[in-house]
Amino acid sequence: MEQINQVLIRGRVGIVRMNTVNERSVCNFSVATNLVRRTADNTTVEEVTWHNCTAWGNKRFPDLSLIKVGTPIEVKGRLRNNKYSGADGAEHYSTEISVGEFTIIPENEVLTSENAL
Repeated sequence: MEQINQVLIRGRVGIVRMNTVNERSVCNFSVATNLVRRTADNTTVEEVTWHNCTAWGNKRFPDLSLIKVGTPIEVKGRLRNNKYSGADGAEHYSTEISVGEFTIIPENEVLTSENAL
């Protein structure tokens, strides 16, 4: 059995933090995805999920400054689990997407919740 760890999401960029680690640029950002559905009484309900992403600057990502708040983006990568100790000494866990590819989506191709139903 082949094992696969692959994620594909499309959404809008939230928080963006640019850093440098060992002379390499790294961009930590969040992406919001949503699910729009209708309930039995025909009201619209929208669920938003935030995904933490990390992209390292390299030949494939020469310009991480393209990632800006509100930008529509498609992210391909793999899930990665992290374990760390908080200020209180307790162990915490987080899951992030380690970005393998990203594409900025033109505004005219963005699907809105109004035309999704």
